[in-house]
Formats: sequence, C-alpha cells, structure tokens
Amino acid sequence: MDKSNKKLILKEIDSWRTNRLLPAEYCDFLSNLYAEGETFSSDQKTKNSFGVRRTSVPWRRLFSSLAVSLLLLLFVLHFTSFPNWMQIVILVILTVAFYCLAFFARLPIALLRIVFLTSACLLVALDGYFFVRSTGLTDSPEGSLMVLVLVLLIWIVSGTAGESRMIVSISWLAIGIFYHLVLQYVRQVAGSDYGMNTVYWLIFSVVSIGVGVFLGRTKLFVAPSWAIIGVLAVMVPDFLYLLSGAKPNFVIDVTAFLKLSLLVTLIIVFREGIQNWLDSFKMRQYNRVE
Repeated sequence: MDKSNKKLILKEIDSWRTNRLLPAEYCDFLSNLYAEGETFSSDQKTKNSFGVRRTSVPWRRLFSSLAVSLLLLLFVLHFTSFPNWMQIVILVILTVAFYCLAFFARLPIALLRIVFLTSACLLVALDGYFFVRSTGLTDSPEGSLMVLVLVLLIWIVSGTAGESRMIVSISWLAIGIFYHLVLQYVRQVAGSDYGMNTVYWLIFSVVSIGVGVFLGRTKLFVAPSWAIIGVLAVMVPDFLYLLSGAKPNFVIDVTAFLKLSLLVTLIIVFREGIQNWLDSFKMRQYNRVE
C-alpha cells in the first residue's frame, strides 16, 4: 500500500476515534494494523519539531463555557427581580435541560449523570417553592404539604428512572418523616404511645418492604432502598418512645430487645441470600464511552 493511501486510512481512523464512532481500542488496533510496524495509541499526542508534546487548546469549548457561566451569573444576580411567572418558566426550562442531560446526553463520566440528575431534582424543589409562593399557598399548610409530597414523588420517579438509590432513599425517608408528622399532629399519636406507633409504623414497614420485593422481581436497581428503609422502620416506635422522655417500661424494653435480636439473627442466618439478592442488582453502565 502506498504512503498516500496509508495516510488517508490512518486519518480516517483518527477521525473515528475523535468522533467516538468506534472504541479507542479498536481504533488503536486498526492504526497499528495499517501503520505496518509503527504503534499508535489513543494516549499519544502530537509533537512539534523539537520533540515536545503539543496539546491543542479547545478554544470553542472554553468560550462556550465562559458564555454559559456569564449567563448563569446574570440570572443569579437578577433572578429575584424577574416577575414570578418568568422565574417559574426559567426554572422549568433549566429543570428540563438538566433532565435531558441526565437521561439523553452521551456523558463520558458516570458521575456527571448523577450530578445532572441531582441538580434536576433540586430544581424541581425550587419549582415547587416558587409555585407555592406565587399562588399564595404559603398561607395554606395543606396546600404546601401537597406540593411538597408531589415534589418528593417526582424525586422518587426520577431516582427510579435514573437508578439512583440516593435520591430514592432521601425521598422515601422524607415521606416517612411527613408520615410521622401526620401521625403526631393529625392523628394525635404521641411518641410515648408505643402501641399505636407500633401499629402505624408496622403498616409503613410492610408497604415499604412490599414495594422493595415487588420491584425486586423486575431487578430494578433501586428496589433495595425501599426494603432497607422498611426494615429500619420497624425500630421507629422504639426510637420515638426513647425521645419522648417517658418512664422506662420493662415490657417495651424487652420488646425492643427482641425485635433488634430477631433482626440481627435474620440478617446473620440469611446473609448469603441477602447478599445474592443485592448482587443481582447490577447497575447498567449508562453512556459508557470507551
């Protein structure tokens, strides 16, 4: 093969590597194959006539990042001076943009996907806050609570779709806290009422574990989050009774000891099955770039 054709083929392979049309290892193999003795690697950089490595500065990306940073700085400095409807529209657009980056962008680093998804969830919370403030729901605790629960449900859906156990766990724990507040201020269940708290939190625990087991049948990555929180919820009545400052009760102390002992025993006995169940949830490598 003459040198002109060889250079043309090597240039085309290099463009495949640059545009990520093929994994880097395949491009290295093809480059070494057509180079006939010369070795190429994706880590090699061009050198100048003095043998010093020369790196090109991505001026386009640099200026684009600078422009975006200036726009964001402008919004941050003057955001509160915008009308309420404009603030909500801007936040909704940013929320959709971050969701698109999290789910549809081809990201070279998996951590970026988590950052974009977490940012989108935080923006959803800001959307809910500005909606409550603009509609006057701040004077209605029920309306504010409904919006907050809706935000948490969106977080759960987002974390489930994005396979983020952190977001799902935080959302479900927050719903558990609201569940406790409803029991305390609506149902008037005091922390010292060990029997009623046991009944109500047993319901929450069964629902949480049931959701985890049900989602586990589909090998959904976030299923263990519900199961683990459901197991921990069994001990909430004991924790509330301890915080209430009530007098020690022998029966309650024995019950708490038996529940904790039973929980530890089940974990030890079924540790292999639990470990195998957790190992079955292998997170897929989204947007992996070789």
